[in-house]
Amino acid sequence: MEEYQNHNLTGSKQKFGKIQSIHEKEKNNMGDEIKLIVQEKNLAYKKYHQTQTIRIMEGCGNRVSCRYLFKKLQTLPLTSQYMLSLFMFVVQNKNFFSTNNKNRNLDTRQRNNLYHPQAKLTIYQKGAHYLGLNFFNNLPLEIKNFAGNQKKFKIVLKKFLYTYSFYTTEEYLSQS
Repeated sequence: MEEYQNHNLTGSKQKFGKIQSIHEKEKNNMGDEIKLIVQEKNLAYKKYHQTQTIRIMEGCGNRVSCRYLFKKLQTLPLTSQYMLSLFMFVVQNKNFFSTNNKNRNLDTRQRNNLYHPQAKLTIYQKGAHYLGLNFFNNLPLEIKNFAGNQKKFKIVLKKFLYTYSFYTTEEYLSQS
């Protein structure tokens, strides 16, 4: 009888240990989700402070749009800075990407765009590789033609980003 009770206790301890480890994994996953939410809030916080700083520098009120002020000061909004870094990532690592004409034998308008693989995972879709391809393929052809020369590409790209001063990535993707 005593052996049976000890056996039940050890089995219960093992089950409890498994449940506790599952709980810890869920807690860690929840922590990752909270970190992502905090990062998004930090981004919104940084965007807000960037616009407030621009308004203070120019002596404007809170209701004045900063779009003109960013253009005037030749400063990129935070989103445009992010896009610039993605574009430069793609250009610097162009040997890792292939064009559509290498993957498909059709002669289409999109043949010189970089090949964009299908992705189902959201974590991959939010990554630099996938977003960089998406943004690069939406660039005007005049700017893409400079991708062979990184210095010239960066100069032309900055002029483009200063001109349009994108506040959101959706705004950029819809303008093309």
